[in-house]
Amino acid sequence: MLTPGLRLPAGRHGRGLTSAARPGLTTSRDAYCHSLVVISLQKGHSSFPCALLRAKLARRKMVLSKNRTMRSICVASVALCASLCGCGRDPLIRKMTPPEDEATARKEVDLLRQRQFAKIVGDLDPGILNSGISDTLAQMADMLPADEPKSSKVVGVNVFHGDGISTDTLTLEYEFPDAWVLADVTIQRKSETATISGFHVRRIPDSLENTNRFTLIPKGPTQLLVLLLAAVALIFSLYALAECIRSEKGKRRWFWAFVVLFGVMRFAVNWTTGEWAFTFLHVGVPCATASAAPYGPWIMGVYFPLGAILYLLGRRSGPPSSFSQLSAPSKAEQPHGPVPPEGAA
Repeated sequence: MLTPGLRLPAGRHGRGLTSAARPGLTTSRDAYCHSLVVISLQKGHSSFPCALLRAKLARRKMVLSKNRTMRSICVASVALCASLCGCGRDPLIRKMTPPEDEATARKEVDLLRQRQFAKIVGDLDPGILNSGISDTLAQMADMLPADEPKSSKVVGVNVFHGDGISTDTLTLEYEFPDAWVLADVTIQRKSETATISGFHVRRIPDSLENTNRFTLIPKGPTQLLVLLLAAVALIFSLYALAECIRSEKGKRRWFWAFVVLFGVMRFAVNWTTGEWAFTFLHVGVPCATASAAPYGPWIMGVYFPLGAILYLLGRRSGPPSSFSQLSAPSKAEQPHGPVPPEGAA
């Protein structure tokens, strides 16, 4: 028994299908399935049941291929996010911090807490010495509570090496019972002689980890707008990438897979302070970025997804797709002879 709506004309191979089959095509996959049946029957390769089975198998293969592509992209995205979130701050800071510089910085802070200003002055670089250095050190010491710190750690490292001179700046965070303190110590080495070329102390309301953590509340409209645009740009680029992997073949596939991830014009915002910046001449991959130094603020960035837009527009205005070629057989493939009337058996 034939499927309702599909009527085969008389003939050896049952070539052609009546137009009654077309109104039931509601999706592109149904149309693709129908086109495979039409061409298979018109070429006389098989009977109708075999052609229908081949079309169903092709449709299932297309669906499974698309699902595998989307699943691969989702797994890769989750793995990337997990790897980024799993990168510990403390191990990275320890690898970047020279042990001798950390020991020197801690020693200077301890001397400041003990108000031993003469020893600190002896370690300072002659270029920063002045007549009011003792008063400055006294003001810095007043910012440090008299209690013993509960904890201390390095939260920032900046290393510079030049010709015969190196400058390392360490930022130490001290937790006291009722205060948080940051101490910046700059150590300059020249001809194997180490001096302190910078020393600053300041109080902060909370630890840098809590101050710069990623939260949605409370945030201003600029931060939320950049986050929304970044999510839209990333999803749009991943959609274009999935279409590229599913549709293209050979070297063309890998070329466009790289291009669709490109973005231009960067709009970035400091997630902690809300300060923003726009860069017109800027190219980035992917179209949404989020970066942060250890214990530093998150910088959210979004790019205009030019590569994905060019690819999708090129597909629409380009040559006919494989589906349109299948659903419109050439004149050589048209059935010969008169087509039986609609009511023929």
